[in-house]
Amino acid sequence: MQARPLGISGAVKFTPRQHRDERGLFLEWYRADRLSDSIGHQFNV
Repeated sequence: MQARPLGISGAVKFTPRQHRDERGLFLEWYRADRLSDSIGHQFNV
């Protein structure tokens, strides 16, 4: 998951990484560790 800060203070856009091969596409939809690192606290879903 890639994180990119936005123009609003504290706002971050998260984009899933795409892994492709001959079978198709796999997306990494949610990474709690990356989200917590970016926002500075744990986020429970």
